[in-house]
Formats: sequence, structure tokens, C-alpha cells
Amino acid sequence: MRIRELRNLIAHEYAADKMAEIYEAVFVLSPELVMIAKQAADYSVSLIKRLQGVLE
Repeated sequence: MRIRELRNLIAHEYAADKMAEIYEAVFVLSPELVMIAKQAADYSVSLIKRLQGVLE
């Protein structure tokens, strides 16, 4: 939820005075986002392998 809120802030923020705050938040949340992306990729690979087994 924090990542989505940050994304919305980035998408709608045009004030230069908040850029430092936005960059800091991105830096702090980046490791969590990388972990989530890896989990999604791993899940996708396992799902494809399971479906390939069913279709063979």
C-alpha cells in the first residue's frame, strides 16, 4: 500500500520542493519492491511449469 501511495504521489506531484522527499521514499522502499518483483517472477515460473505439466 505504501508503494502504491508513493507511485500515486510521483505520478501527480509536480512541485519541485517535494522531490527530495520523493527520492528518499523511493530509496527506502526500493528493496521491498525488488523483493516483491522477484517473488512475482518466481511464482510466474512455477505456474508456467505446473501448466506445462498439465498440458503435456
